[in-house]
Amino acid sequence: MAKYCAHCGSPLKEDAKFCPGCGFPVNPAQSAEHVQPAPPQIMEQAAAEAEPQTRYTAKSLTLKKRIYIPIIAVIVIVGALFFIGKTMADPQRTIDAFKNAVQNQDVHTLAGLVHTNGNMPADRSQIKAMLALFQKQPGIYTNVLHSFQQSIKSADTQSGSSSPYYLEKSGKKFFIFNNYQIRANLIHPLVITNLKGMQVGIEGVGKAQTAAQASANSPETLTLAGVIPGYYTIYGKSSSMNTSVQEAIHSAGVKVDFSGIYIPVRSNISDAELYVNGKDTGKTLAQVTEWGPFKENDSPSFYAKYTVNGQSIQTDSVNISDSSYDGSSLTLDQAENDGIDLTFDESGSDNFYVLDRNDSGTNRNTLNSYFSNFFDALGTAVSSGDTSEFASYFETDTDFSNMQIANAKKFNSQGISESNQSFDITNIQYIGKDTFSMDVSEAWNESYTDQNDNFVNKDFTLKSNYQVKETAPGQLKIVGQKITDRQELN
Repeated sequence: MAKYCAHCGSPLKEDAKFCPGCGFPVNPAQSAEHVQPAPPQIMEQAAAEAEPQTRYTAKSLTLKKRIYIPIIAVIVIVGALFFIGKTMADPQRTIDAFKNAVQNQDVHTLAGLVHTNGNMPADRSQIKAMLALFQKQPGIYTNVLHSFQQSIKSADTQSGSSSPYYLEKSGKKFFIFNNYQIRANLIHPLVITNLKGMQVGIEGVGKAQTAAQASANSPETLTLAGVIPGYYTIYGKSSSMNTSVQEAIHSAGVKVDFSGIYIPVRSNISDAELYVNGKDTGKTLAQVTEWGPFKENDSPSFYAKYTVNGQSIQTDSVNISDSSYDGSSLTLDQAENDGIDLTFDESGSDNFYVLDRNDSGTNRNTLNSYFSNFFDALGTAVSSGDTSEFASYFETDTDFSNMQIANAKKFNSQGISESNQSFDITNIQYIGKDTFSMDVSEAWNESYTDQNDNFVNKDFTLKSNYQVKETAPGQLKIVGQKITDRQELN
């Protein structure tokens, strides 16, 4: 038997749970026995109205789904994007990436994370220098991480922090979120040098600069290329000194001094050759007044050697060390300030004579002493006949020396006595081959008994040109004499 909705009279299917006409639930307990058939007119009207009402409800539900589903999807997508964007813009994410890259020594990643204060990415060589700084001075790395955390807590940037690296806001990410970068201020180290032409720079960074204006009395200061904080090798190269220093550059004001240290050197024999670190410099002490350049912590040694006619003498060595001055050793600072003296001990002898080829002003004193002794020996040889000392002023067994000795003996045999009253040496010149020329004005007194047994006492003067030669260190020999004038005074 057919069933009908008790509410609107619409016909119901056997297993219907809801009325297709009005949507009311069908009471499961309802049965055909309890439901009265609707009148035919009502049944026809309900049937006519049931179909359009059902179509209208299904379309409404479909339209609602088409409207609400895209809206919900957009909300979900926007929310997801917001969450992702906020996560990606989180400064802690940048800090963590930095920490991991430092731990892994990941130069490539760090090169993309670290920027200069000119918003330029740091290059790989400077990133390596940064990592070296963190390794050698871990306290700096700790300070950097602390600065990053403080940046997150503060709305202000940390560019004024004492940390060499800081976290700073840099524009927007996705037009909404604050973007963060790790920044470092570029530092320009300074180099001072007194060596003209020295090229200075930072290894692996930029181009070298040349100290074109430097001089010993006026050092030049050069500003090197800007670098991020790190551990760098600063170098200086010149014809006289190549040097380098590894420097931790993490704050402004880094200054490296590549000035050469020059040590004044003196000797009592100016024509002696200077030896440094056991090697002949090829220079005499007359040609150099100081030697260098040396750099800090150098420990050179010095001595001088004087060679004449294949025979040499040399001074004791003077060493530069960390100990105090003790006569043969002194510090680099002491040597720079006070200079060093290379003294030939042989010069203390009365018969040690050395002439300066550059006529330093000492030659006249040396020759005055030499000729004073020579004229005394000449007077003794003539007056007493003892020519042993007189002969020592000449080269052995030469025509000139044999003639001089013979003349002295001849005068002695004639009973002549001579003594020098005075002399004056002028026009001293070095004429080559270890030989010097000089003019000597001499005043003599001579006495003898003539053929008539009369005692004769007279004075006379000579003007002579002598040639004196160094034959060995400290030894002078007279190798020539030419009398240009003789005058008897009475």
